[in-house]
Amino acid sequence: MARTMDNKSSFKSDNRKQTVLVGCHEAQKRQTNKPGSEKKLWKAPKYNHYKVNFDGAFRAATREAGIGVVIRDYKRDVLGAMSRPVTNVDNAMHVERLAVVKAIEFASYMGFNKIELEGDALSIIKLLKHEAVDLSLIENIMKEVQFKLRHMAGSHCSHIRRKANEAAHTITKLAVGTYETKC
Repeated sequence: MARTMDNKSSFKSDNRKQTVLVGCHEAQKRQTNKPGSEKKLWKAPKYNHYKVNFDGAFRAATREAGIGVVIRDYKRDVLGAMSRPVTNVDNAMHVERLAVVKAIEFASYMGFNKIELEGDALSIIKLLKHEAVDLSLIENIMKEVQFKLRHMAGSHCSHIRRKANEAAHTITKLAVGTYETKC
């Protein structure tokens, strides 16, 4: 069974977290390339590496926010997933920053060192690759993420389009209460 992270920031295996995994698997099915498709959506990581997709969502009208992380292997199997609401945030970029922090923490907790970190927030990826300057109030947190990523041998980060990040986006919607199952 895949491990999940509950709302109190602890990690554990729990049958009650099946909703998260169902959401991941539904999104993963939609991401699979159709025969004849020219453009790949989500690409599996290299052998012995793990793909860590993260996402954050912020609803300005209600100030609700949530984060989601999905970890998969080269066989596309979901090895771990987490979704949780976030409080005391001012904007979407703040939520995305927190999502990448939790993604690194979760991957580390699960024992995955060779990770391919992916997110659809281009500004966050640029910060992690030192292609932009972080002037936010949580700059030190981003520097810690950069440090951890550098010390995870063989790890890197990259930007992907929202469509390719659908599994992480789907479970993020669970955290802000906007997830609807498609039957």
